[in-house]
Amino acid sequence: MSDYFRNLNVVKLLFTNVLLTTGLVSAEENLGKTSYLQVCSACHGVDGNGLQIQGAEGFPPLSGSLWLKGDADRVAQIILHGLQGRIYVKGKKYDQVMPQQGSLTDETAVAVINYVRTEFGGEKGGYNIDDFKKARASSKNRSTQWTEKELLSRYPLQRPESPIKHLLMRSYTGDWAKIPDFKAMQEDAIEEEHDGYISLKKINKKENFGLMWVGEIEITKEGDHVFEINADDGAKLYINGEVVAQAKADNSEKKLKNGKVKLKPGLHKFRLDYFQKKGNKGISIKYREPGLNWFWLSESTKKPEAEVKVVIDLTPKDGQVRMYNNFIKGSSARTMGVGYPLGNNIAFSTEHCNLDLIWKGDFISAGRHWTKRGQGFEDPASEVVVSPSQGVAWSDATGSKLLNAQLNGIQTDEIGSPTFGYTIADNIQVRDSFISSSDSLERTISINTDKMQTVTFKVADSGEQQENNIVIGKLKIALPETAKITKNGKSHFVTLDLEKGTNKLNLTYSWTK
Repeated sequence: MSDYFRNLNVVKLLFTNVLLTTGLVSAEENLGKTSYLQVCSACHGVDGNGLQIQGAEGFPPLSGSLWLKGDADRVAQIILHGLQGRIYVKGKKYDQVMPQQGSLTDETAVAVINYVRTEFGGEKGGYNIDDFKKARASSKNRSTQWTEKELLSRYPLQRPESPIKHLLMRSYTGDWAKIPDFKAMQEDAIEEEHDGYISLKKINKKENFGLMWVGEIEITKEGDHVFEINADDGAKLYINGEVVAQAKADNSEKKLKNGKVKLKPGLHKFRLDYFQKKGNKGISIKYREPGLNWFWLSESTKKPEAEVKVVIDLTPKDGQVRMYNNFIKGSSARTMGVGYPLGNNIAFSTEHCNLDLIWKGDFISAGRHWTKRGQGFEDPASEVVVSPSQGVAWSDATGSKLLNAQLNGIQTDEIGSPTFGYTIADNIQVRDSFISSSDSLERTISINTDKMQTVTFKVADSGEQQENNIVIGKLKIALPETAKITKNGKSHFVTLDLEKGTNKLNLTYSWTK
C-alpha cells in the first residue's frame, strides 16, 4: 500500500471517530449508512458530493451520478475489485485509484450498495446477498482493478433524462429537393417518443421520407442557448415557432449549423423537421446552455456520462483578462488566446505576430488541453469568428518583400491585458495592445524606428472597403481618416510613412448587426 493510501486510511479512521463521538452516527442506525460513513465517506463525502484535494483532481461525487443507476452489479464489481485509471463522472474527469473493498462481508457490502443507490442515486433498494454472491462468482478469476472501459462495456451507463418532453414524431412520404411544409401535409403515422430523444431507429425507409418531431424542451438556465444540428439531407429547428438552426440539402452549403436563442427557465415549444432524399441518412442535434455545457438531444450520437466533453470555461467574469496559450482552431501553431472583459476575444499568433482571429461572446474552453495532454485544436466558444488576416502582416514600401516579425515578449497590466512586443526588419520595434469596450476592441500599434522609412501593414485578407472601413462579414475594421489604404488582390493594406522615433497606428474592431 502506498504512503498516500496509508495516510488516507488514517484520515478515514479519524473522520469516522469524530462522527461517532459527536453523535452524528449511532450504533442503531442503518448498517449501510454506518458502513458508508466508516469506509467510503472520507473520499466521497458524507453527503456524497465527493471531496476536493488542493493540487489534485479529488474524488468523484456519488450524488446524482449515473454510475449508481441501472444495474447494481456495476457498484458491486467496484466494491469487489476496485477501479483505476481515468473515469468521467457528471462530465468531469477523475484519475484517482479506488481500492477494492472485497474484505467486506456480503451483508455489509449489500447494505452499502443499497444505501448509496437509494440515498445518492435515487434508485430503489432490493439488491440482496444472493445477487452479490452471483456478482462475486462472475468475476472470481479477476486479479486486477477494473478500468472504466472494461466496466462500462459490461454494465453500460443509463442515458440521462432528455429535456424534451411530450415528444411526438410524425412521418411523411415524398420526393423533395428541400424541406417541405410538413404542417400543411397529412402524416403517414404518428409515434410517441417516450424517452424524448431524436432517433431514426423506428424508420425502415432509406429514401424519400420526411419527419417532424414536436414537443417541449425544458430549460433550466436563463440566457443564450446554442443549438447545433447536422443532417443528411436537410433539417430545420424551431424553438417557440422561430427558426433557430438549419442544415440544408444544397451541397454548396455546410450541413452543420449553429443557432442561438435567448430563453428563460421553463417549457418552450420544440419542433425539428427532417427530410431524406437519397444516399446516407442521419441526423444529430445537441444544445449548449449558458456556461458551455453541451447536451445531446439525438439518440444516434448521444454520449454517455463517461464520454462527456470536459468543459473548463475561461470566459472572464471578474473584470480580469484571461490568456490561453494553446492550439486554437483557425490560428497558427503558436498562438496566445486572449479573453477580454465585455465579451471581446482574440487569437494572436506569436509565430507571425499578427491578429489571426477575433470573436464576440464566450472565450474558450480549456477542457481539451488541460485534461487530454494537449491534443488537437480547440474551437473558440462562439458561433461568429472572423479571421482578419493570416501569416506575416508587414512588408516593405512596395509590399513585395515580407518583413518577418520576431516576438520579444509579452507584458501585462493590472487587469492582465497583454502588450505584445516584437521586432520587424531588425531596427523597428513594435508594441501591439488592445483595449476592450462594450462596443468595440481598440487596437494600438506603436512603432519605433531609428530612421525615416516606409512600411506596409496588411489589415485584412478579404472584405469590402467602405471609406476608411474594411468590412468582413459582421466585423468592421475602422482605420484613421489619414490612412493610405491600398488593395492587392482581395487583401487590404495601409502604407505607413514612419518618422524617426515613435509612430502609432490605431484600429477599431466592432461588430455590425
